[in-house]
Amino acid sequence: MDIVKSTTINGPKNVVWNQMVNLENQTNWSPWEEMDPSIESTITGAPGQVGQKSSWTSKKSGDGEMVISRVEADSMWYDLDFVGQGKATGWVAVEEVEGGIKATNGFHSEPASFWRRGMIALIGKRFMEMQLARGLEMLKEHVESGKAEVPAPAYVIEEYTFPATSFAIIRKTVKMNEMDSFFHQSYRAVATAAGSQIKGNKHTIAYTWDEAKGEADLAVGFPVNGPVKGVTMLDIPESKGYKLVMTGAYNMESFKNAHTAIGKHAGANGLTDPLMMEEYVTGPEQEADTNKWVTHLYYIAK
Repeated sequence: MDIVKSTTINGPKNVVWNQMVNLENQTNWSPWEEMDPSIESTITGAPGQVGQKSSWTSKKSGDGEMVISRVEADSMWYDLDFVGQGKATGWVAVEEVEGGIKATNGFHSEPASFWRRGMIALIGKRFMEMQLARGLEMLKEHVESGKAEVPAPAYVIEEYTFPATSFAIIRKTVKMNEMDSFFHQSYRAVATAAGSQIKGNKHTIAYTWDEAKGEADLAVGFPVNGPVKGVTMLDIPESKGYKLVMTGAYNMESFKNAHTAIGKHAGANGLTDPLMMEEYVTGPEQEADTNKWVTHLYYIAK
């Protein structure tokens, strides 16, 4: 039994794709849950990645699980196991077309017996066609209603050993509405004091970040190759942690998304109270195109 159904959706491609590839979001347009309210699902694994699994139980239609087996560009494949009833595979895909985004849902199964093949030909295939079509109809309604969330950017987070580094810094507890002024004045002061001793990009080091109080304990400065008079010296030993590369303009939303991602990753791996650092690799001083700005985020053990 092979079934392929498609629809065209008026919405952003990344929003449609996020609804289809992330099993957590498939509950927003599941024709199975609409048909059977007794379904209870448990979802594990990284969203939209190979190995993400949805396991469900149902008083009406039985138990099963769905596991992502492959993700490539704008297509995702998954394996289905209907406990005691058989196995199948499926896939979803998105494509930009005239008039919107083409969303496609596919299903394939191979019944074990001749009798089951006959029953599926008479009854099962038509039912599955209706269900896949209904699911895409619900997906279209969900996206076009504006209820589907815009996905946060995907980041590559890697284990990283931060090298032992000496910094020339200025450190202060700063109100969040005064940070721009603090950054501008402090970087200029450290750069003037350090001069030719600077050996790397400017950094921000966050010891605390308290949104409730609206303030943060911050240090700003540069890595240097020796002592610098007139500013504070900070020696960070070689430290284990995590690194994230962020591209794009400096704005609160971008930094918040990136810090949330690396913070969750670090916490899930036991680093619950990290020293947070930003390294501005490419910025307005080197590049006019904000899309080419590069910032490295480090979460390391204190």
